[in-house]
Amino acid sequence: MIFSNIVIWSWSNSGAASRLAQRLALQISTAHPESRVSCFLHAENPFIELLRSKSIAVETIGGVATFRSMSAVMTDGFHRLRRFFQFFKSIGPSTVIVPLNFGTAWPLAPLLKLFGHRLVYFCHDATPHPGDYASMIQTFTQNRLLASASKIVFMSDHVKDNVINAKPDVAARSFVLPLNDIGWRYVENATPGQRMLRFIFVGRLLKYKGINILIEAVGMLEDRHDWHLTIAGEGSERARLAEHFKGNKKVDITQLGAVEDDAFDALLRNHDILLCPYIEASQSGVVSEAAYAAVPSIVTPVGALPQQIGDAGWVSQDVSALSFAAAMRYALENRDDVTAKKINALHSNANAPGKMNCSWLEHSLK
Repeated sequence: MIFSNIVIWSWSNSGAASRLAQRLALQISTAHPESRVSCFLHAENPFIELLRSKSIAVETIGGVATFRSMSAVMTDGFHRLRRFFQFFKSIGPSTVIVPLNFGTAWPLAPLLKLFGHRLVYFCHDATPHPGDYASMIQTFTQNRLLASASKIVFMSDHVKDNVINAKPDVAARSFVLPLNDIGWRYVENATPGQRMLRFIFVGRLLKYKGINILIEAVGMLEDRHDWHLTIAGEGSERARLAEHFKGNKKVDITQLGAVEDDAFDALLRNHDILLCPYIEASQSGVVSEAAYAAVPSIVTPVGALPQQIGDAGWVSQDVSALSFAAAMRYALENRDDVTAKKINALHSNANAPGKMNCSWLEHSLK
């Protein structure tokens, strides 16, 4: 039985990996209560206690976890190898799911196959984003995971097509699960009416997220007084954003810096529209989190973003500040449509009450 004994394995402490790991664990255990679901997570994963409260067994490992500190990760290799063998020998899973690429997965993943465990790898991006850290290492480790996986789950057709173009042998092992279908939350989010519309830009503050477009588009709306913008997150563009918007009463920059998970959820719930002026993208985890909170998005026509938002947002005409500002202006002047998009976000994909299921698991493990 493919659902009998499943392990979610993620030694990353990144927000995206942590959220995806807990959503997968909760989704599988809820849809298949007869199954045994365990997690082997980094000790800094903020959802450990939540998972344990749902009777999901969680084993943890500490230490350095990011691609930026690979030398430190590898010097701790013997300890990690010992813990790896101890855990998987005691659990004996039929299936191991790696939610996202992490630095120490690639040398250990082939051992899972050797010991008879089926490996399912969730591939979020075909290649690292422009300006992303340790891009060569990320590419190397992902290639090793793609080679070791029995099945590969892509979170959009866009990523699947790009990977298969480079690695045709992956096609027979691939399955697409839209990112918005991983998780569920039913949130009542107030309709904006005629009050000030609250925009939010949150996440990693890197150039590919469209920082230039954001700055220029906001400047084009300075003559209006019916909006407010919050910018939150950490990244190489943080100082630039802080300096540019310093003293601007319409833009809140007090949330710049690392955003804790509880604060992240609250930020989304307290805003009306997520801004994603990306110049490059696969799909966006932030867009999915916003949809779970009934917050529609304004996105650019890049990657799988238009398909991801569906009817729960707006797509700018092109990748420019002028078009993005026009989309923001449309939302400001069409509040009924904002309300409709909020409802669409609330009931889209996995948010729809009773819609959550694990058909993706059945397909990906055939």
